Amino acid sequence: MLNRTKGGTTSISRRALIPGVFLLSVALTAAIVLLLRGGGNQVTADTGIVPRAARLDRVDGQVNVGRVDDNQQTDWTPGTVNTPVTVGNRVYTQENSRASIALTGRNSISLNPQTSIDVLALDEHRTQLALKTGSAIFDVPNLNNEDFYEVGTPCGAVNFKEPGLYQIGMDGENAVVSVLSGLAQVMGLEGSGTVSKGQVVTLLAASASQAVSSTLSPQTAGGIVDDYYQYRYPRRYDGRYKSYETYLSDPFYFDSYRNSPSWTYVSSDLAGLYELDDYGDWQIVDDYGYCWAPRVSAGWAPFRFGRWDFYDVWGPSWISSEPWGWAPYHYGRWFFVRNRWFWVPGDLAIRRTYCPAPVAFIPLIETNQIAWVPLGPREVYVPRYYGANFEPRFLGSPRFIKVFNDQRTFVNVDTPNGVTVVPVRSLVRPIDPRIAVQADTNVIRRSRAAIDPFEAQAVRQVVQSEREARHRFAPTNAEEAVFNRKVITSQSPAALPDRLDTTRAFGVQSVPDNRRSSSLKFEQAPQVANTREPDRLPLAARRGESSDRQRAMNDLSARAAGGDRSARRGLRRMMREQPEGTPPAAPNATPERRMQVPQVQPDSRAKEPRGQQQADQGRLHREIHRQLNQEHRPRAASAGQMEAARRAQTQQQSRHVQRQERRNQVPKQPSFQPRPQKPEVMMQRPNQAAPSRGKPPEVMMQRPNQATPTRVKPPAQGTPQEQPKPPAQKKPPEQGKN
Repeated sequence: MLNRTKGGTTSISRRALIPGVFLLSVALTAAIVLLLRGGGNQVTADTGIVPRAARLDRVDGQVNVGRVDDNQQTDWTPGTVNTPVTVGNRVYTQENSRASIALTGRNSISLNPQTSIDVLALDEHRTQLALKTGSAIFDVPNLNNEDFYEVGTPCGAVNFKEPGLYQIGMDGENAVVSVLSGLAQVMGLEGSGTVSKGQVVTLLAASASQAVSSTLSPQTAGGIVDDYYQYRYPRRYDGRYKSYETYLSDPFYFDSYRNSPSWTYVSSDLAGLYELDDYGDWQIVDDYGYCWAPRVSAGWAPFRFGRWDFYDVWGPSWISSEPWGWAPYHYGRWFFVRNRWFWVPGDLAIRRTYCPAPVAFIPLIETNQIAWVPLGPREVYVPRYYGANFEPRFLGSPRFIKVFNDQRTFVNVDTPNGVTVVPVRSLVRPIDPRIAVQADTNVIRRSRAAIDPFEAQAVRQVVQSEREARHRFAPTNAEEAVFNRKVITSQSPAALPDRLDTTRAFGVQSVPDNRRSSSLKFEQAPQVANTREPDRLPLAARRGESSDRQRAMNDLSARAAGGDRSARRGLRRMMREQPEGTPPAAPNATPERRMQVPQVQPDSRAKEPRGQQQADQGRLHREIHRQLNQEHRPRAASAGQMEAARRAQTQQQSRHVQRQERRNQVPKQPSFQPRPQKPEVMMQRPNQAAPSRGKPPEVMMQRPNQATPTRVKPPAQGTPQEQPKPPAQKKPPEQGKN
């Protein structure tokens, strides 16, 4: 077994080496597993995932937060302020309800009534959402070059390329994208295109390669911005953004992080920091720098006002009922000093990792109770997520996982009210000091800190029974059909191992690689978007009205030419409902009787008074109606008659244009006395024949139904004393012969 070498040392033979190495490897593996088990659950280390969560920071009305599984089944719970929103969640605002989601300290989403937002991916540099119904405002003041921010819709994906303010909504089957500021890229299954600020684009469900583009009027854009800021900052907003130009000149005037003291002490972009200014104070604490203390009554302790959410993918999450209770309960640590509790941000300026609840759980098996204590400074917390059977998947190195599981003592256990103890059955109810029981110090010291509450069998049983019996939001069939819509994204979202496949759960369809470089065809609508509907989406160019309207008018015109009276009435109605901002245009008629509507040049109309413009508009519409009334007449039987009729109609239209031009050119007679004319004209002899005034244009005197023009004899001219000559600006009359 042992072989001696020349130097007197011993070596292991090859026959014994192989089994020894095998047994050693088995022993090491078992030791590592025992170190990492932390109570019997299977644990794996994964450092490629970093937990992230958004915050539901405002709720008005009925708002629901759902967890979607791989089978597209949603488990709904009522949403409240400070509810975490993370991967696999769906937020839905019911009728007459609104909500606001803070993705970070600056990026946020404002949801209008009956709007759903699905979270496909959420990490430090990647945000993927899906909007299937309703409309929302996406406020993106913070967007770095390496960040990827996308909103998928059933008609295509919208990528935000620059910081700005964007509105996205569903108009029936179509998606409407408005860029108030910034730059967006829209991408469908057949190509992509860009949308600049001041534009609104409709992605058509019926066409994967075409979209309709229009321009937002300043009034409409200002109304959208003003409505958003009234809801976002109700106490500080002064209405200045009703002027769209004012917003574009300074879009970050109301950014809380420009003047928030809390941002001075915690430079990380955390949600809810600006609320700390109104509910607490910053002080310097020895060894910890600037720390924040809430203004609370005596005997207050953290993690005592709120509720537990045991269904979050990142583990048991604390949902505080305190308005400021987001950042202090998901980042940093708590410490009791100077007879009060302080929140210690720690190294948040350098590194921040979302924690659903930085506490240590202590199951009290003897009394069927459970306790928790806030983690203090320098106490380790390793992030994790959970599988379907309450199995944790730790996200960290084995060394930190071992340190985390080996913790048995915690600094805040001996502080006043540091430990909260409740019956196990109360875990699924709202927590407040009234249901907390007095902590037995001896029982707590004899109990083993579990860190993971699901290690206690009693906790698992209570949570499982509550999951089966709790109240759920029941969507209608129409809402369920909307939730099951497919959405288009430019990239497939990443999935957590052994957890949720968001691509399958949310019905995600990615744009093929060979289509991303293709270009979408943008149809430019002639009218501007100058009104909004109750759903707060711009009205113009929402369904491709420009092309649809023209096609409808052409169809009605063709039917009217065949004698269809209902078509004539419909065509008149569409002309009366001409959208504001578009010039009146005649529909296309058949080749035999094409309508020719006289158009007034915009330059000349701009100089006319408002009354004259209205009069010209009235004459224009009367002419159109007169032509429509003639459409029911029988057509000419021969080609010659048709040609004669067309020639007569052309002459009639030309006479109308000439009369209009002459009416606009001939000035009114001045009310004052005309100034004297030249001597040779004024000194005409009395016996000389009156000068000829010239023939008036025949086209002006021709009657519509008369074949030969009627010549009208010019009126007799009086003596210079009896009748003055015309004003000097007129053409001098021709001299007749003696």
